[in-house]
Amino acid sequence: MPKAQLNAIVKGISRNVDGLVFFTRDGQTYFRTYAKPRDPKSPGQQAVRNSFLKLAADWKSINGIMHASWNAHAKRKKLQGYNAFIGENAVHKRAGEPLVLFHELGLEPLADFTAATGSAAGEVAINFSPASLPADKHIALFAQKIQDGTAVSGFIRKDLGTGVAPGVAIPGLDPGAEYHLYAVLTDAAYPEAMLVSE
Repeated sequence: MPKAQLNAIVKGISRNVDGLVFFTRDGQTYFRTYAKPRDPKSPGQQAVRNSFLKLAADWKSINGIMHASWNAHAKRKKLQGYNAFIGENAVHKRAGEPLVLFHELGLEPLADFTAATGSAAGEVAINFSPASLPADKHIALFAQKIQDGTAVSGFIRKDLGTGVAPGVAIPGLDPGAEYHLYAVLTDAAYPEAMLVSE
């Protein structure tokens, strides 16, 4: 990919100029020849676009350490966190599978994580190992509702705090509904967390 060396007067440039498309990545400006994209609007192409729109909404619905974990993961590949999130999850989204929601940023993940219907309506019980977590580790649970085989954009976050034991019952979900559930360890309450597990 050709790299553009700009003088001090022109610090950066983007978009189409005389048939060349300029863009900036990691502080460097590059260019390529403009080619008008084909747009057949096939069912497959529409499905891909729809999954991208839903993933963009998913990305916006969770912030903080989630974005930081993807940015750190993507930096090694010279990508932006958002682009890495979309790229890694596009196939999962189209298949109705759970997403890769977090990448490890300083903490080992919970092992053997499972969830089952709780004893009360709208309640889920989660299990994991080890049986006891360090007192300074918090658990954040994310629930994404599934309708007609497709995950609805957006997440419900439940901050479970510290001292959480396996078998804990979590209320507040819609009775009879299906969900994708994700649990991560953090080094503090989710809004203040600096470290997170996968």
